[in-house]
Amino acid sequence: MKKRIFSVRTLLSGVLAILGFAGCEKVWNGECEYGSPSVDYRVIGEVTDEAGKPLSGIRVIVQDKSLYGKDGNYHTYNHEGDTVYTDAKGAFQSAKIQSGGIYQQRVVFDDVDGEANGGEFRSVDMSIKDLDSKQIKKGGDWYEGEYELSTKVQMKKK
Repeated sequence: MKKRIFSVRTLLSGVLAILGFAGCEKVWNGECEYGSPSVDYRVIGEVTDEAGKPLSGIRVIVQDKSLYGKDGNYHTYNHEGDTVYTDAKGAFQSAKIQSGGIYQQRVVFDDVDGEANGGEFRSVDMSIKDLDSKQIKKGGDWYEGEYELSTKVQMKKK
């Protein structure tokens, strides 16, 4: 009896394992995704002072964070984001970032050069949900597509 139960369990385990791997399909970039939604996004924009003058040398950090609270406590997991600097026209563009979704990400603008380039400015920290969103590429299956998120930020002097 024990031998028969063992063989049924072994058989069922093998069948479930095969079904699990069969459910893993190749999608959008050839990677195997197993129930993991993903999205690509890029953050673009321009930074000015209160008078509308472009600010160069402003550090722009795209923080890709996810919050999980299964146990009632929130834990922050940092994923790869991007750091760029504004050009002479105050414009910036991040690299394309792949994430599990556009949820808890933040964009931080810091004046790191002090008095140079127009004076010292206060940092600006904003949620990615506050940026304008435009879909660039349609998704399918678990891939939600590619988005361009844009903003115009006005920094205030300290």
